[in-house]
Amino acid sequence: MTAVIGLNFKNKALLDQALIHKSYANESPKTIKNNERLEFLGDAILNFISGSFLYQAYPDVSEAKLTKLRSKLVDQPHLAILARQLQLNEKIKLGQGEQQVNGNEKDSILSDAFEAVIGAYFLDAGIEAVREFVEPLLSQAIAKMAEDQDLGGQLDDLITDAKSRLQEWAQKQHGVPPTYRLVEEQGQPHNRTFVVQVLIEGQVWGNGTGSPKRAAEKQAAREAIKQLKQAGLMPT
Repeated sequence: MTAVIGLNFKNKALLDQALIHKSYANESPKTIKNNERLEFLGDAILNFISGSFLYQAYPDVSEAKLTKLRSKLVDQPHLAILARQLQLNEKIKLGQGEQQVNGNEKDSILSDAFEAVIGAYFLDAGIEAVREFVEPLLSQAIAKMAEDQDLGGQLDDLITDAKSRLQEWAQKQHGVPPTYRLVEEQGQPHNRTFVVQVLIEGQVWGNGTGSPKRAAEKQAAREAIKQLKQAGLMPT
């Protein structure tokens, strides 16, 4: 069994191919396959898994925002970071020309290598094994983005959305999502104001008032986060 960090391959040939850059294959005296086809496969798999993950993790976020976040998670700079975490920069096989210009540190080559390894791992172990490996990396990346002050606001409204943050915390800590309970409706039918409570495992953590109902739910989620932080249950 052959491994890169966090991944064990039963079929060594698949991993070997994933680490062969086209420059190395072109210079080889023998005809060998490069990693471009595996890269194509890995790209498709990463988009599928990240899309599925975000759909489940952020049920109230729009398609447009989910698309932006998925793009951020699978873009070249982020995949290159993941490739370095797997030490692919030390393992990838390059032609002499790419070696001379430190091609093993180029984001483009490293991101392609990461996609190729994911494609190879899918063929070797199946989609669920890939999902188990990739989803924690996505969670870590989103958490880091939430702490990053240089995002320029592009994704802040998604990452800092109170309902999304509360859901992610509740799922991680309790294995169940928060529930929102309508307590009261006020005002005329054409101008309703809603009073909502948010509960985690039956315990009320926040109250919110607003119109439409989603606004009340977001206010309740913000109040719950505040209360959870004060109780020392959620990081500040």
